Amino acid sequence: MLIDFSKEFDTVDHVVLIPKLLKLYLHLSVVNWICSFLTGRSQQCKVIIFSLTDIGLGIVQGSGIGPILYALLKSDLCTVCKLNDIF
Repeated sequence: MLIDFSKEFDTVDHVVLIPKLLKLYLHLSVVNWICSFLTGRSQQCKVIIFSLTDIGLGIVQGSGIGPILYALLKSDLCTVCKLNDIF
């Protein structure tokens, strides 16, 4: 069985990810750098006029650190069924 994770990076909640980074006892400058990387991004949505809105979800796909941040976010998942394993 295959699972499509193509949109999973768009669902990464920064509010959940940042405390997990702090639990790793990384140097504060590293955590601040990652927070800076994640914040200040915006996207456009056309309703009636174009407007920019800051977003608090997602990791830039194609970035070098993106897969590591995603894996950290999902690292505490547990299986629902004993027949399944998470790798």
